[in-house]
Amino acid sequence: MAQRTHASLRLATVMHRVVALRRGLRRSSLQFMDRRTYAQLQPCKSPCSDSEPLITVVCISDTHNTHDHLAPLPPGDILIHAGDFTNSGTEEETHAALRYLSSAPHPHKVFIAGNHDIALAHVQKRDAILAAYPNLIYLEHTTATLRVRGRDLNIFGSPYSLKGANPGPFQYTPDEGESRWSNIPPSIDILVTHSPPQSHLDGAGWKGCPHLCARLWGVRPRLHVFGHIHKGQGLERVPWTHQQRKYERAVAEEVEKPPGEGEGSKITPWVGEAVPFNPAVDTFLVNAAAVGGAGQGPVVVELNLAKKRAPIPKKYQILR
Repeated sequence: MAQRTHASLRLATVMHRVVALRRGLRRSSLQFMDRRTYAQLQPCKSPCSDSEPLITVVCISDTHNTHDHLAPLPPGDILIHAGDFTNSGTEEETHAALRYLSSAPHPHKVFIAGNHDIALAHVQKRDAILAAYPNLIYLEHTTATLRVRGRDLNIFGSPYSLKGANPGPFQYTPDEGESRWSNIPPSIDILVTHSPPQSHLDGAGWKGCPHLCARLWGVRPRLHVFGHIHKGQGLERVPWTHQQRKYERAVAEEVEKPPGEGEGSKITPWVGEAVPFNPAVDTFLVNAAAVGGAGQGPVVVELNLAKKRAPIPKKYQILR
């Protein structure tokens, strides 16, 4: 079943907490407590009135050749696939997945590659494959502008992810992370990456990229869609507060220097007031992995484009 963020965020927030609970049961109590406490700060307030215009974004990722077995895609203005639509990355698998995306009824269909999508890592193969699907928009560390319901929407998409246990194309080392993400444009509405940011929907052990997390503070899109870490599937809202920054720093410190055997987590729980939703500032994060996650199928998010984004503080306009 798709998760939906529209007239009320309460249902989505509850679903996010269920996902956090499932993930937390497989972790130490302190780590889970910190995740759960941060989840309590997620909004329960309506992001917009029923009279304000919305665009519907259907998000999916990491289908790994299972597209024919998924439930029908919900309707929407934009369909986004955040990579790993194949398993072995053959041309045959790639064509099968792109035929599936191409046949979807959504007016705008945007996708990126992932580390499994080997065929798109070869320029000549990629160009020949993409030529067969003119109604799809492929982004490879590039930007596209869509006209949706009378408004321009800027989308930046990138297939890159940290090198890990599953080698493949479009990967980088930790030392390359800062330069990899430093050129994400600051004026985008939707960010699509294969990698998750560290500390947000990135599974047990915080397997996301810390440099991507840092860059988000200087970009703050309305929506960030990703996948790659299947167990992180879910929805989150970040309000760019001191509480969020404190949480991310604690995670980064523990990843950098894990506690020794028999020691507890360095991350301690804290309590905070729920932060009201602010459509001029807040960002929705979606890990849309369809295989192996806590849920199945797409995540549906409705965005209010009538609200102008607030200026980003100058100190965050470059990487931290």
